[in-house]
Amino acid sequence: MLRQPAMSSSSRTFLKRELVNHVLNQDPPVAYDFLINSEYLETSLSQYIESHGLTAESVINVEYVLSFPAPEEGPTVNHPDWIACVRTSQDGAIMTGCYDNVIRVWSRSNLSASVCQGTGHTAPVKTIAAMSNDRIISGSKDRSLRLWKRQENDSSLAPIAVGLGHTDAVESVATCPDGSSRWASGGDL
Repeated sequence: MLRQPAMSSSSRTFLKRELVNHVLNQDPPVAYDFLINSEYLETSLSQYIESHGLTAESVINVEYVLSFPAPEEGPTVNHPDWIACVRTSQDGAIMTGCYDNVIRVWSRSNLSASVCQGTGHTAPVKTIAAMSNDRIISGSKDRSLRLWKRQENDSSLAPIAVGLGHTDAVESVATCPDGSSRWASGGDL
């Protein structure tokens, strides 16, 4: 528990951070945020005391957590609908399955346009996995599994096989690293 001395709120915040860094022997100092009653302290401590009807003599339990900066937006990948799944292939390509029923493969070096696309599902693509650098398996709300081969020459995904038998959406697919086995799970009862 920390009792607040009579000083400005900004000084208190600085002192609390310095106190935590000193107690934890942090060098260089680390930024912390503070919580009171499991809520982030977003105002000065004096404003918190006043808004909660407390007095300067009140005992307040203050917790501290690492302060993380707000995330910065990085490169974006445009899709016409919601993205349901994202995976990477062994060669580092980024694969996405989308609610527009399309599978897309993207190069990490150029996210402005997909390298290739696969169409064939009749409902949103919920899951995707790489079997090798050129083979992809996908599962969809259309209750099917589809196996695809990346066609480097014409920037498409060619369908190789369709697996039917699920009575509900295919929610997850997984493969062995060597591509020898694959598994699927769904909402079937």
